[in-house]
Amino acid sequence: MVEGRAAKSARTFAERLRAALSVPVELIDESFSTVEAEEVLLAADLSRARRREVIDRLAAAVILRRWLDAQPAGGAS
Repeated sequence: MVEGRAAKSARTFAERLRAALSVPVELIDESFSTVEAEEVLLAADLSRARRREVIDRLAAAVILRRWLDAQPAGGAS
């Protein structure tokens, strides 16, 4: 898969953070997180206005869940 401009920018930013911070910095693919969140909200029968209010928070939760699921059993690295 070819990495787009936004992904390259995120990777560069992550490298700068790694150099500046003493905590681990990890990248996770956020592709289709908004689509997945929208599907959940539609299944929950939320109004269009309410979906707009919460879509970004739910997409962030989807990304966090992906990261947690990728961690080895027994805790985060």
